[in-house]
Amino acid sequence: MPKPLVKSIKEKRELTVYHGLKSGNWVHIFKAALQAFNQLGLRMKMTQASSKESANEVLAKVVVCGAREIRSQPEN
Repeated sequence: MPKPLVKSIKEKRELTVYHGLKSGNWVHIFKAALQAFNQLGLRMKMTQASSKESANEVLAKVVVCGAREIRSQPEN
């Protein structure tokens, strides 16, 4: 189920996302997803935040085995 955007995000039209990844394939996947989202031609843009505190959204940490998700935990 989609989460509604808070008013400040709607007004600024920018969603800032923090992922906490330092290295590995997921860093590249996030960057590719960020570019793909911004190329959709939506009025909303997504940018990478440098910290949890400056982000509108913090991605959950996901443990993955191959292409199958085993466990997902939200960031606290």
